[in-house]
Amino acid sequence: MNHPSRRPLIILAIGDVLSLTLFVLLGRQSHSEALTLQSVLRTTAPFVLAWFIMASVLRAYRPILLTSPRVMFMQSLVAAIGTGALGVFLRAGLLHIQVIQTFLLVAIPTVALLWSAGA
Repeated sequence: MNHPSRRPLIILAIGDVLSLTLFVLLGRQSHSEALTLQSVLRTTAPFVLAWFIMASVLRAYRPILLTSPRVMFMQSLVAAIGTGALGVFLRAGLLHIQVIQTFLLVAIPTVALLWSAGA
């Protein structure tokens, strides 16, 4: 059974994954790319991995942050910006493709914007 103080953090983590999935769905749809489960997971996975790396480094899921929304928001926003950049590089590496600079320029603010809209 989950510790009661962790439940809000689990809900936040689920919301973060859903925000990243929305980013991928919007991007794939805007480029008329397939929206199959496999294609969406293949594109989403590097961004989810990047998010949890950034969140871990910045300790974005500490229970104490639930009592300090401003600090939590700022720390998570930094993690979201880093996620956009790291996710693009992880995606390129995992799919054995080149980093597309315009994708990098779009991914960083879009991930941050979608994340902050859900925060």
